[in-house]
Amino acid sequence: MKDFNLEEYKNTKINKKIRAFIEYLYEKFGVSDDDGEFDNEYFSLLSVDDLIESLNYYIENYPVNAQITGDNYISFVTRFFKMLMDDYEIKNEIFMDIGLKNQFFIKAKKIISSLKETENKSCATDEQYEKLNEGINDFLRNNFSVDTIYDGIQNYNDGFKAGAIKKPKNYYRFVSIIPIKLIMKFALGNSIVISLKLEDLDIENGVLTIDSAIRLPLDEELIGLLKMYLEIRKYVLSFCTAQESKLFIKYNGEPYSNKEYDVFFKIMKDCIGTQSADLFVIRRISELLDKGLDMFTIARLSDKSNEMCMKLLEDNNSNTMVNAKIEKIFNDRTINEKFRVKKKGYLECPYCGNNVEAISEEWVLVQFKKDGKKHLACKKCRGENEEFSIQNI
Repeated sequence: MKDFNLEEYKNTKINKKIRAFIEYLYEKFGVSDDDGEFDNEYFSLLSVDDLIESLNYYIENYPVNAQITGDNYISFVTRFFKMLMDDYEIKNEIFMDIGLKNQFFIKAKKIISSLKETENKSCATDEQYEKLNEGINDFLRNNFSVDTIYDGIQNYNDGFKAGAIKKPKNYYRFVSIIPIKLIMKFALGNSIVISLKLEDLDIENGVLTIDSAIRLPLDEELIGLLKMYLEIRKYVLSFCTAQESKLFIKYNGEPYSNKEYDVFFKIMKDCIGTQSADLFVIRRISELLDKGLDMFTIARLSDKSNEMCMKLLEDNNSNTMVNAKIEKIFNDRTINEKFRVKKKGYLECPYCGNNVEAISEEWVLVQFKKDGKKHLACKKCRGENEEFSIQNI
């Protein structure tokens, strides 16, 4: 039977939920691309709490709003372990013991119940969110080239002079990625994004100013995309006699109008069949309200009414949602552990979790047979049930 190779598997076309699970595995076990193959023994070591932690990782990092998406994650992870067992004889006790499996499902259900029961039709679904992000990433990896865009702009201007217009391939697709990412990050309204001026962007300090007052910090990804765009923008305007104050311009140097959402959000139309960026504005508003950003600031960013923001805030704070969040915060052991109080001068043993005084008399070096490396463990547990040999300190 062929050995399972997680490194090769993650490079195939796998579902986004399994990709998130694999990201969690690499992070949990401290494995990077430089470390070589992932040790399949780790699959057997995963506990119920580990799988629950992976669910929280998926919800927080992607992000997930709907119960159905959380349920789908559990289904995909369950099928993944079934595949490991059936095709590669890699087993985990959780999926072989009815009691443990039910324990896993019950804990997962408690967390998933804190998500929305149904997805609002005026709000982008988790699947739309994932599909759009995947489409953008695929385009930037496989179809995007600055030189190709430059060539397209040159051909357009040459053709325009000759009376034969040749539209630059992929120009609208690339430019549309930036406003979409601004909307997904800051919940900016369509009209606000399309009206941005060049002077609103401080690329050196990574800041975008809205309404001459609100300073939005840009992440590295947005800064990188904007730097590329600014060079392309400069090239476009080199063919024009007039300069343009608007930040986003078309390949002929003209600004986008408020009715040109089909090209302003071009890649969205390509990926999910709609250019309604409002779907992602509403989604992000709900997330920002949940994170504690005040309603009036959100209304200014999104160009939505205070009444609409209030309605979304009420939806986010229904009794069912509030009670589910409270139960998750105060009953979830994995979350409580993150806030464990640590005493000064003490270290936490990686094998038993006890806080032990950081002096040599309380610690030993243990060497595990499986890797031959020497590890620190407290004298009380000595590495628990692992097979090891004690080395003198």
